[in-house]
Amino acid sequence: MESRMEEDIIKERLKNYAYCEDGLSKTKIGLKEVYNSSPTARSQAKHLCAGLEEFSEVELDFEGLDWMGQGFAHQLFIVFANNNPNVKLVIKGMSDDVKKMYNHVMNTK
Repeated sequence: MESRMEEDIIKERLKNYAYCEDGLSKTKIGLKEVYNSSPTARSQAKHLCAGLEEFSEVELDFEGLDWMGQGFAHQLFIVFANNNPNVKLVIKGMSDDVKKMYNHVMNTK
C-alpha cells in the first residue's frame, strides 16, 4: 500500500517532463524518491503507471533500490508495456538483484 507521501511524489512527476509539439514527450521517475522500501505489489505498479500512457518515453531510475517484487515487475514491464506499446520504458540504475527480477519477468512472458 502506498503512503500519502508516495502518492504525492507520483503526482509531482508531471512537473518533470519535456514537452513537444504533439504533447507530453518524456518524464523521469526516481523510484527511490517514490518508495520508502523496495516495491513489491502489482498495485504499486498500477498506481505508478497511472497517466504514463500520455508520454512517449518514461525513464525509470532504480538507483538506491535493492530489490523489487515479481508482481510489481510483471505489472510494469509486461502488462503496462504490452498495453502501451507506444511508450518507451528507459531503465537506469538497476542493482544486480533488481536486474535478476527484471530478467526473470521478461523471460516468462
